[in-house]
Amino acid sequence: VGEHVTLRSRLLARSQKQFHVIHFMTKGDDQVLAATGEFLAAHIDMTTRHTSPFAPHVADNLDRIIAQHSQLGWQPQLSGAIQVR
Repeated sequence: VGEHVTLRSRLLARSQKQFHVIHFMTKGDDQVLAATGEFLAAHIDMTTRHTSPFAPHVADNLDRIIAQHSQLGWQPQLSGAIQVR
């Protein structure tokens, strides 16, 4: 209780319907890594209740962020179990 934490996310890749992201939680003023979470997310069309392609403007924004994050100068340690299809 009362400890300062910071959450950061890094987009790694995407397909037409999915994206791969990793989250980092650091704590304290010295930003010690406390936890990571690696996820595969899918875009769902709530009218059909099925996965569907990202809208073009969303796909463009994801691509822009992925390009920015890929130039950070370091590679995150990944599980290797997640495949974007």
